[in-house]
Amino acid sequence: QTQRCPGGLVGTCAEGRTGIACSECLPNRTPNDDGSCGECEGGDLVIFVTISSALVIVMLCLYYRVSMYNTIRMKHEALLAVATAAQILFVMQVSAVLARLSIEWP
Repeated sequence: QTQRCPGGLVGTCAEGRTGIACSECLPNRTPNDDGSCGECEGGDLVIFVTISSALVIVMLCLYYRVSMYNTIRMKHEALLAVATAAQILFVMQVSAVLARLSIEWP
């Protein structure tokens, strides 16, 4: 890619890039859309902590609600709550992976 490896002298890479064909970012850097590598920011951690906290609160509310019913019904609702939480976590993980992909169509 010309953005990562703009040409010129041997070893000339975009800002923050290194390696064969300028394919790697320097330590503590992350790839940008323009081909360079910028400094890592803490924004991803804030989003993760916020979503995780919200998920914990929702799970605690579900647990409280389920515990108010009789034990037979509670088993089914607890299973439903756990299955729902697992699916939400799976969707979040897949979305994060897909957001990192950079696919160029011809």
